[in-house]
Amino acid sequence: MHSKKNNQQKYFGQKFRLDQLCWISPLITILILSCDLASCSRNSKFFSVPTTVKAYENDTVVLPCEYNSLPHYVRWFFEDTLIADTRDESVSSKYAIWQNGSLQVNDVKASDTGDYLCEVMTNAGVDTQSHSIEVQYPPTVISSMSGMVEVRIGSIFDIVCEARGVPPPLIYWRRDGKNVTEQYKHTPRFMLEVNNINLSGPLECIASNGVGEPAIAGIFLIVLFEPSVRAVSRFVHTKVGMKSNLECEVMSAPSAKVYWFHRNAPVSIDSKISKTSSDLNPNRTAAYYHSHKKHTLTIKNVNEADLGMYECKAENDIGLKSAHIELAGRPMLSIFKQSPVASLPTTHNLIWTTESFSPIIEYSLKFRQVPSGNILPENRLYDTKWRDLTIPGETAEGPLHSIGYTLRGLKAGTVYEAAVASRNRYGWSDISKIIKFHTGSEGQASTYPSETSQYSDVETNYYDTPQESLFDDHSSTKSSINHSTIISLIIISLIMSRYCVTFVQRI
Repeated sequence: MHSKKNNQQKYFGQKFRLDQLCWISPLITILILSCDLASCSRNSKFFSVPTTVKAYENDTVVLPCEYNSLPHYVRWFFEDTLIADTRDESVSSKYAIWQNGSLQVNDVKASDTGDYLCEVMTNAGVDTQSHSIEVQYPPTVISSMSGMVEVRIGSIFDIVCEARGVPPPLIYWRRDGKNVTEQYKHTPRFMLEVNNINLSGPLECIASNGVGEPAIAGIFLIVLFEPSVRAVSRFVHTKVGMKSNLECEVMSAPSAKVYWFHRNAPVSIDSKISKTSSDLNPNRTAAYYHSHKKHTLTIKNVNEADLGMYECKAENDIGLKSAHIELAGRPMLSIFKQSPVASLPTTHNLIWTTESFSPIIEYSLKFRQVPSGNILPENRLYDTKWRDLTIPGETAEGPLHSIGYTLRGLKAGTVYEAAVASRNRYGWSDISKIIKFHTGSEGQASTYPSETSQYSDVETNYYDTPQESLFDDHSSTKSSINHSTIISLIIISLIMSRYCVTFVQRI
């Protein structure tokens, strides 16, 4: 009996403790959550989180400052300068504080970029939260040089560009309208070895940040070089009493002065001899920075004293160059033509024409057999000598002289070469180009000659920059327990305590 009583007391004691525990458990949960909430409140009393707002110029921006209790006042600072206070009604029209403490910034400019601080005064004291505004604006760019920049060929050219904008712009380089290599992509400095006159032209640096239009700055590069002189014709044929023109083309930067010499003596300009020049780039644009001209020396009523070697000499600040032109009465080069007369295996008909204002006195025809295996130019190790034939000229004045001659006693099925020169009262012409012909086999005609060589021989999208969202959150926030989570946990705890009591009562 005593044992049963003791057991009942033990049972009711356990039941009482379990019952108490069922009701104490939710209270403990509430206390824990309350402590956690208090801890969260101590860590962050703001509903809003630190934010970086990206905007364009003239936009309106709102910076949040939502507090979990009613503050006495709210103040806003920009870069440590007070800009708005709820206690001061004389706030600039630039700023406005909302009832929840948020700051509205009107008509933002680039100067509004920076850090903002929300200061809240409550019974617990002062609390602050930081925000920032990034006002995005199109890029601007300046270069260390501008306009036309002259650089000597062979030098190193160096230029630097500085770009500004928000977000920071990327720099690209473009030369003569074409993108440069990856080596100079996104770099503000451009270095160029000036080793070619064709490097003259526009050089631009382009700044782009995805806001507005890209900015462009640059120069017009002018490569300075010594004159390049080319004789239009190195041999000018004439005769006494005629008018002759000697021409040379001069390319240079800067422009060159041109002088004419005859037999190493300066040519005197008078009523008989005159000089002129004409621009070969008459419609010059910014793409043509060098001078390119044709200079002409005109000699009226040529006499024998005017014949000889002339020199076209051009000089500028960089250097001096020249070209030589021969004014001569001697014949020009002879040119072989196709003969209408069929050749035989042991004969070959040759026809050539020569330009000469004076009668041709004689021709010198040279021919030789090409040994087997020496037909190709690189294999021409001849073991036969040229055979010379002198052919009388004619008394015709010209200027075009044509003559034919038949070579006899040739070997059938053999390759031959031939060349010719002509002479008039002023001397011998240069030897013509060598022609090659093949005699036919028995019953087969020979082939027409082909010309070989001179007788003496035995050339991103820049702007596809990814844009960030204007309101990208660049701040990091700590996770916290919100009110809905707390209420849900309390309800769950109460339900669990109710089932706990029911269970204890059944025991």
